[in-house]
Amino acid sequence: MDFNQVISIAKKFADDMPEQIVDRLADVEILVCEDTEKARVRLNEILAEEDGEQLKEGEIPLDCKGVFIGDPAEVEESDESEEEEMEYDPSGWIVLCVNNIANPEECAIVLMHEFAHALGMDEDEVRRLGLAGPLSTPQGAAPNATQPSVAPPGA
Repeated sequence: MDFNQVISIAKKFADDMPEQIVDRLADVEILVCEDTEKARVRLNEILAEEDGEQLKEGEIPLDCKGVFIGDPAEVEESDESEEEEMEYDPSGWIVLCVNNIANPEECAIVLMHEFAHALGMDEDEVRRLGLAGPLSTPQGAAPNATQPSVAPPGA
């Protein structure tokens, strides 16, 4: 896939999300990078402005297709009912690494996988949704947007 295709798919994906999910993900930005090293460098630039934290070389695996770096939503049971309630909304970045994404379908699956992490799901929960396997990615740290926005490097 090429860079512009991934950006186009990510924008359409964000535009087509239900309003309730968009509201929950208001502080999660989609960052599209050519490869994992460029993603790490760009994230370090952003993190330096935020809180000075830095990702170490190799912290994003070379074959990574996508990763959520940030604070996922937390879900806690309410004392007053048996239903679960969101404690707070997620913030951070979903990073897509263009060179590791083979086709539009895989791009959509990677996006859903990483949005699931942002919404507080762990790998087992994501796997039960059918969004794991070879697409498994690590999790990570921090914020910004009014709707999940899509930003090319340097934006």
